[in-house]
Amino acid sequence: LAIFADYTSVPKGTNPTLYDAHDFVVQLDNQSFNDTVFCFDSTKIVSNSLFLDENTNNNSLNDSIKSNNNFVSGEVQSEIIGRCTSIIVEFYSDWYSRLYKALAKDLLAWQGVIKLAAINCADPVNLDTCKDSSITHYPFLKYFPRNSLEANLNSSVTVGQILRSYQSLAQMRDQTYNNLWKGIDTHISTLIVLFESNTNSLVGAQLLLDLSGYADKVVARRCVNNALANALQIKDFPTFAVFRRGERSPAYIAELRRLLLNEFEQLLRNDSKETSKRSMNKFSSRKKFASGSENIEQFCSNFPQVCKRAYFVSELDLLKSARIALFNDVQMIGGENITGQNLRALYEFVDVLANYFPHRTIHPQLRE
Repeated sequence: LAIFADYTSVPKGTNPTLYDAHDFVVQLDNQSFNDTVFCFDSTKIVSNSLFLDENTNNNSLNDSIKSNNNFVSGEVQSEIIGRCTSIIVEFYSDWYSRLYKALAKDLLAWQGVIKLAAINCADPVNLDTCKDSSITHYPFLKYFPRNSLEANLNSSVTVGQILRSYQSLAQMRDQTYNNLWKGIDTHISTLIVLFESNTNSLVGAQLLLDLSGYADKVVARRCVNNALANALQIKDFPTFAVFRRGERSPAYIAELRRLLLNEFEQLLRNDSKETSKRSMNKFSSRKKFASGSENIEQFCSNFPQVCKRAYFVSELDLLKSARIALFNDVQMIGGENITGQNLRALYEFVDVLANYFPHRTIHPQLRE
C-alpha cells in the first residue's frame, strides 16, 4: 500500500521536527519518502500543456520544441495538477538546521506544480533514506522533477534550473487574432499572453507558475519576438496582454514590473466575493523577513547584553549535536568511506571534542 505524505502528514520517528502542519511543508519519513517523491502520474501530457514532464523522452515533442522559437504555449491543464508534483526536499537534522518556512509560503501558490518537503535525517528511522540520498551535510536541498525516477536520487540541481525547466514548453507557430483561442477549452474565458524579448528570461516561467492557481479559468502563454507584439504596438518588455473570449482587442495591457499584485488578482477574479479570499504569496514576502533579520542584527550590535539572554546555545543542544555527529552522521557516511584522510579528519574532530567540549556548567551568578 502506497503511503503519500501531504501538508497535514505527521512523520514517524522519535525525534522532534522543525515543522508542523501550519508551515506548508510536506513532512516525509522513511515510509512515505519514495511514494511521495517518486510519485508517478500516468496522465497524458498534451503538447500544449504548461507543465511538461521533465523526464519525458518524446522525440516528436522535442522536435517541435526545437523547430520554432517564436511562440511558447503555456496552457495550464487542471487534470495534470494534482498529487504528483515536482518537489524540493530539505534533508535536515533537528538539532541544527535552517528553516525554510518563508520559502514554503512563497511556493504555496504553486502547490499544484511544486511543493517543499522535509525529512529529519537525525531520526534513526530515516537514516537509510538519507544515506541512500548521499547526504553529506545539513541542510541539504534536492530538487525532484514531477514523475521523477529513483535513478535521480543522487542528481544535483543548479541555480535557476527549477524555473528554467518550466520554460521547456511546447512551441507554437505565429498566431493571429483569429486562431489565438484555437485548442482552448470553451469554459476558459481569459487568455493571458506574456511578451518577452529575451528567450532566457525567467519572468515568463514564474508568471505561468503564478497563474497555476487559476487553471480553471485562465490560459497563459509566453510570446517571444512575435508579430502580435508589433500589432499591439508593444515596445517595452516584459509586458502582458489580457484577452477576453469573443473580444478582438485586449482588455488590459501592462508592463509586468509596474503591475500591482492586488490589481492583477482583481482582474482575474472580476471582484468575485466567492474567490476574493484566495491569496497568492509572492517572493516579496521574503524581503520582509530579510529586513527583519537586519533589524535584529542591528539591535544586537547596539545591545549585546540583551541579545545574550535571548540568543544562546544551550548545554543540551551541544551534547545532542555531539552525539548525533558521532553516532548518526558517522554511521550515515558508512564505515567503508572512513579511511585515509576521512579517518584522520574524524580523529582530529574527536580530539577537538575531548580538549574543548564544555564539561561543566558555570552559572553567571555563581561565578560573580
